[in-house]
Amino acid sequence: MIKVVTTKEHPTCAASFFWWRRIFIGTDYANIPPSQRVAVVSHEVGHVVGRHTELKLLCLLLCPLAYIFLCWWCEIQADRHSVRCGNGRRLLEFLKDEASGGLLHPSHATRRRYIKKEEKQLRKVHVKNQHSKGTA
Repeated sequence: MIKVVTTKEHPTCAASFFWWRRIFIGTDYANIPPSQRVAVVSHEVGHVVGRHTELKLLCLLLCPLAYIFLCWWCEIQADRHSVRCGNGRRLLEFLKDEASGGLLHPSHATRRRYIKKEEKQLRKVHVKNQHSKGTA
C-alpha cells in the first residue's frame, strides 16, 4: 500500500524504501489543474512501484557514475507508468512548458517525446490485440 502525505516542506514527490512507501503532496500540487493531478500522482506511483529510491541508493553505492543516467531513466519509467494508466494526454498537458530539466531530470521536451512514443506503442498493441480477437 502507498500512503499519500501532504507536506508544506517539499514539492510533490515520491519516496520508497522497501516497506516504507510514500507520495508527498507538496504546496505545488494546489497549482496543478485538477485534470492533470491524476497524471502527476500516477507518475509518482510509478516511482514507488518501480522502487526508484532503492535503485538510486544502490547505484550511488555501487556505481556513482551511472547515477545521472539512472535518474533520467527513472523519470522516463515513471512517465511510462502514468501513460500505461491512461494518463498520457494529461501528462503531456502538464509538461507543456519548456522546462530544461537539469542534471537529474530530462527536459520536458525529452519527456514528451518518450510519452508520445509510449502512447504510439500502446496503440499498436491495442490494434494488434483487436485484430487477433477478430480473426480467432
